[in-house]
Amino acid sequence: MGILGGVISAISEAAAQYNPEPPPPRSHFSNVEASESEEVRQFRRLFTQLAGDDMEVSATELMNILNKVVTRHPDLKTEGFGIDTCRSMVAVMDVSSCQTDC
Repeated sequence: MGILGGVISAISEAAAQYNPEPPPPRSHFSNVEASESEEVRQFRRLFTQLAGDDMEVSATELMNILNKVVTRHPDLKTEGFGIDTCRSMVAVMDVSSCQTDC
């Protein structure tokens, strides 16, 4: 069988026995507390409009949104947001990969 055959066999056996845990349930924005301020409600509505049906914003989408906002405000002294910065922001806010720490 050889070493390569043994490795392939071990990987195949491990893959056959792999049983991933289901992702944590996603809470919908309609389940939020009634005590939220109007400002928070407005942000949630805006996010829902920007995120679309999947309720997710990719790093590229976030970069485009933020850079459009920045260009409309010449008083903001920035050259805009880069893709790496937006990836970091998405990663920090990504609750789908959160387990018990969130």
